[in-house]
Amino acid sequence: MDNRGPTVNPAATAALGIALLAQSALAAPTTYAPDAWTRGNDADTSYFGWDALEIAGPPNYGFQWLLDDATPDLGSGVTAAGTRLFQGNDGAGDPSPTTQGHVSSSGNYYSFFDTSHDTIMATAPASGAGGYTTVVLQLHSTAGGDSLGDLQFAMDDSVVPWTLEKHLNNSDGHGLGFHWVEWTVPSANVTFRVHMTSFAPHRPIDSFEVDTFWSADSPVVNAIASVPEPATWLLAVVGLGARLAWRRANAR
Repeated sequence: MDNRGPTVNPAATAALGIALLAQSALAAPTTYAPDAWTRGNDADTSYFGWDALEIAGPPNYGFQWLLDDATPDLGSGVTAAGTRLFQGNDGAGDPSPTTQGHVSSSGNYYSFFDTSHDTIMATAPASGAGGYTTVVLQLHSTAGGDSLGDLQFAMDDSVVPWTLEKHLNNSDGHGLGFHWVEWTVPSANVTFRVHMTSFAPHRPIDSFEVDTFWSADSPVVNAIASVPEPATWLLAVVGLGARLAWRRANAR
């Protein structure tokens, strides 16, 4: 009796890995809901975002469409007020210093020849006065995009003193570039403006997501500390497949 177990075919294993990577690249981004509160829209919580930016007619700013979108397509019954994602100093009002539209024909964000110079803003809801507000911004690159490691995010603290609690950057479980940026501020019903910039042009982003939460007592910060690397995720899947194959072979 041969008890050596199944023979591992290196070529087949490599092909499986390549197929899994290709499948992951085509998959939708992995969204990470807050772990410190329940995602939703109510008097103290809001969730909204964009994964299909508005375009109409032919390109209207250089080779693409100008980014100025005040109607999020993620989130139901959004309770945050004044939601807006725009490029340049003031979107359609003043797109400088950008020189090209930041919306591609697919409705995704793409900075084209520009470096990123964009703003996400809204007013976070709160059912009381005082207390603390938490804002989380997460975004993912489009398929084929890198980790977007050169993106920088700055909260406008000219009115209230925001604290940056964490900034995570990696590739998510599908190999898409991922950022999680989290701030807190001692304030209620606060308007926030997050400025996004980059060192390089051609930044491709699939989705922008924002979560807000108000607490009457103390700052609330999510526990998330890292994002699984795609290589780790791939090895785990391949390893599980090999283990199951070995068990089936030895069960015969």
